[in-house]
Amino acid sequence: MSKKICSHSLGDYKCTRLVSAENSSVCIYHKVSMLDQNLLEQLISNRDGDWQGFKEINNITLKSKVIDFPIKISPNTKIQTMYFSEVMFCDSFIANGCTVTGSVEIIGDVFFHKKVDFTSTEFCQKVVMSGSVEFSSYTIFRDCKWQGIVELHSVRFQIPPDFSNNTFEKPVFIKGGLAKGVNFDGACFNNQLKLLGIQPYKLTVKNVDLPLDVSVGKHTPDSRGNVEKFKEFLFKKVNHWSKEILCLKNKTVIRSQKIFNYVSNFLYINQSHSSSTMSNSISGRIQFREVSFDKPETVLIENVDFSEAEVMGTNFSDVRLINIAWHKTKGINCLYDEIYARKWDAYQTRNFYPKLEYQYRHMRKVLEENKDFQAASDFYIGEMESKIRQLAPLPRIFSITYWYKILSEYGTNPKRALFAFVTLLMIYVFLSAKIEGEFNNFLDRLFSGLSLMTLRASENTMQIKGLHEWLDLFWRIIGPFQIALIALSIRNKVKRN
Repeated sequence: MSKKICSHSLGDYKCTRLVSAENSSVCIYHKVSMLDQNLLEQLISNRDGDWQGFKEINNITLKSKVIDFPIKISPNTKIQTMYFSEVMFCDSFIANGCTVTGSVEIIGDVFFHKKVDFTSTEFCQKVVMSGSVEFSSYTIFRDCKWQGIVELHSVRFQIPPDFSNNTFEKPVFIKGGLAKGVNFDGACFNNQLKLLGIQPYKLTVKNVDLPLDVSVGKHTPDSRGNVEKFKEFLFKKVNHWSKEILCLKNKTVIRSQKIFNYVSNFLYINQSHSSSTMSNSISGRIQFREVSFDKPETVLIENVDFSEAEVMGTNFSDVRLINIAWHKTKGINCLYDEIYARKWDAYQTRNFYPKLEYQYRHMRKVLEENKDFQAASDFYIGEMESKIRQLAPLPRIFSITYWYKILSEYGTNPKRALFAFVTLLMIYVFLSAKIEGEFNNFLDRLFSGLSLMTLRASENTMQIKGLHEWLDLFWRIIGPFQIALIALSIRNKVKRN
C-alpha cells in the first residue's frame, strides 16, 4: 500500500512529508498548530529543517548542537523565544516575515556557516548577540522592526550584514564585529545608538606552535591579507575535524570550533608591524545613507573607520562622533561618497555636487561641534570644491571661489598664501619693468611693490607716472587682501592643530 502525502497547507506552504498512520491525512508534525520543544527535538534528530506550516513555535532552544541541514520557517509564524548557545549551523537559516514575541539570545560559541535571512521579521523584545558569535556568509535583516533593546557585542560578520530600512524603537548597542562593513541605508533609530569600535589590546601567548609567523595585537590594514590566509588555514582544519567527528558527541565539535574562535579573535598575521591607532573592528564598506535619528543627542559613534562609508542624506546633528577615521585623498579627509561622483559622467556629477556640497557643509558643522577641527577644516575644503565643480570650466575661472582656492586653498594653507603673495610681488616687478622699458633697478622695484602691497606708500617709490600709476593702484588693492588671506590661513592652521 502506497503512503499518502501530508495534506496540511498554510498560506503558500504545502507539506510534502509522507503520512505514516493509515487513519490520518497529515504527518505527525502537523497534527498540532504549534511546534513545541519536543517536536522540535524530533525534527532535529531526523535532520528535518522544514519547520514550516505552523502558526506558532513555542520556543526555539538549541544548545550544544551541530545542525548540518538547512532550516526554514514559514512567514507570519509567531516564535515565542529564541535561545542559541554552543551551536554550529552548517547550512542556511531562513525565517522571513516572522514575529518573535519574546527575547532572542544568541550567546556563547554560535556559528552560522551559510546564509541567514530574517527579512521583514519583527523582534518584539530584547535581542542579545554576544560571546563568540560568527556569521560566515550572507546575513540579511532587511526591513526588520526591533521593538526591544538590541545588543551586539563583538559579533563577527565575514560578509557585511544588511540592516537596510530597519526601524529600531529602543536603544541599540553595537561594539566591534563589523570589520567587513555594514549596510544601514534607510534605517531609523528612534532611541539611543552606540556604535563603538574595540580599542587595541595585547595578549601574551607562550609555547604555541603556529604554521605562520604570528604577532599579537589588533588588526591593521596592512595585515588583512595575511589574516585571511591564517583564518582560511584554520577554517580548513576545523572543517576537517568536524567531518571526522560529526557522528561523535556534539560537544566535541563545539570544542574544536571554540578553539578556532579564540585563536582567530586574538591572533593575527602582522609582517609590517604597523602601529596604527585606529581599531578596525568597525570598518570596511559601510552604507549609512538616509539614516534618521529620533534622539540624536543619545547617539554615540566612537572608534569607527568611515574611510569607506557612504553617508549621503544622513543628518548627524547633535550626534557625538569620537575618533572617526575618514577617507583620505592626498592627505586630506573627505567623504567616500565623493569617490563615486568622480566615476560618473559630467552631467550626473554636476547634478550630484549640490547634494555633496550640502552634506560637506552639514558634516563640517557637526565636526566643529565635536571639536574635531582638523576634519572640519578638510570638509570645508570639500564643501568649496563641490561648489566650484558645479560650474563649467570657463565660468569657473571668473569665480571668486576659484581664486580663493588658488591664492590660499580656501584660507587653510599658509604656505600657499605666502607663495601667492611673493608671486604677486614678482609679477609687479616684471610689469613695472615692462612699462618703463628698462629691466634694471630690481631691488628698487621690489621695495616699491612691497611698500604698495603693505600700504606703506600710496604710489611707487621711483616716482614713475602715467600707466604705472594704474599698476600701483591695483596692487594697493590686492596686496592687503592677500595679507589678510595669509593671516586667515595661519589662524585656521593653528585652530586645526
